[in-house]
Amino acid sequence: MWNSQIRIDPSTPVHGREEIKAAQKAAETWWNVEGEPTKKFEKKLSELTGMKYVELVNSGSSANLAALMSLTTNYIPEDRRITPGDEVITTALSFPTTVSPILYAGAKPVFVDVERGTWNISPSQIEEMITSRTKAIIVAHALGNPFNVAELKRICKEHNLWLIEDNCDCLGGEFDGKKTGGFGDIATQSFYPAHHISTGEGGAVMTNNTQIQRGLNAIINWGRDCYCAPGCDNTCGARYGQQHGELPKGYDHKNTYTEFGQNLKMSQIQAAIGVEQMKRLPKFVEARRYNHAFLESVFEPYADWFEKTVPYEGAVMSPFGYVVKLSEDAPFTKQEFEQYLDKQGIRSRAFFCGNITRQPVLTKNDRYDYAEHPDLSVSNDIMENSFWVGVHPGIKEKERVYMEKKIIEFLQRYK
Repeated sequence: MWNSQIRIDPSTPVHGREEIKAAQKAAETWWNVEGEPTKKFEKKLSELTGMKYVELVNSGSSANLAALMSLTTNYIPEDRRITPGDEVITTALSFPTTVSPILYAGAKPVFVDVERGTWNISPSQIEEMITSRTKAIIVAHALGNPFNVAELKRICKEHNLWLIEDNCDCLGGEFDGKKTGGFGDIATQSFYPAHHISTGEGGAVMTNNTQIQRGLNAIINWGRDCYCAPGCDNTCGARYGQQHGELPKGYDHKNTYTEFGQNLKMSQIQAAIGVEQMKRLPKFVEARRYNHAFLESVFEPYADWFEKTVPYEGAVMSPFGYVVKLSEDAPFTKQEFEQYLDKQGIRSRAFFCGNITRQPVLTKNDRYDYAEHPDLSVSNDIMENSFWVGVHPGIKEKERVYMEKKIIEFLQRYK
């Protein structure tokens, strides 16, 4: 329980009258999905990332699920299709819904470590863990710090692997002058309140690959083969003129199912909010970078006690949070510092799962088959010696001054 008059959450959505008006207008139509706001939101995301195909979904977790499952569909060439027993590499410093889609697909997660300082997946460990069954890599940009795009693209090209780019924490980030969310064979986004823009709940999955797009469309829309939007019929001009498997010839294509999918679509009200939030994104990212740099300056006089987050060459962060990573020289523990801040109303979060192989979901049951690199020491260190605090646009000058005061009050105790 904190004793402060001020509460600074690690994340919070920022919105105004524009979002409220847009939601009200969308609600008045009673056309709940894939109307004009949906098209506008998809277009804005496409223009930002360079991805041709954008599908809005009901969460970032659903985006990851649709992304992975699309690679199991019959639209994917057989030699590249993910089948039961295949392997998908990800990082041990992970989030559950980056990993769970691998298991839902019947594949085996293969966990590798992260690199110190960047906190992003280790390319060298990826190469050590590739086998004849490896089909894909799914990985997030760590708390808004872009992963080593050049190296991961090289590895995927050399080994004929799919790259699923989880961009949920890094909207607006850059690598070599190009926005993140545009590098993977598939990229995913989250619009949960904690993220760079928010539609309450919501997400997106994006690709430039036509075959993947057909698979995504099926997975998101109940598994049906038809690609007509809700309310649209006979886009292909052959709704009643096709033969599919053992169905009667001419069976309604709109009710022809080639996959077992889900209904993962976003509502039009959420999409309308998303259109307005995208207008704010440049200022949001600017504020996040400013707040991140401010906290770097606060911690700089105590640099020996902390490990700083360092971007790769060519990477520009779109920070999700500020990582407070204690070094071996710190004269206090992570728990002492974190609990002190909590009592001052400065809330924090763990670096997601830390090392996910140490989480109860994997240690307390034997339902899941997975593999791990023998050295996950950095992920373990992160689990034991780090947390993160907010840099979101809701943090203004008053909050910055307060955070600086309270952080320095704690650190000065040990000088």
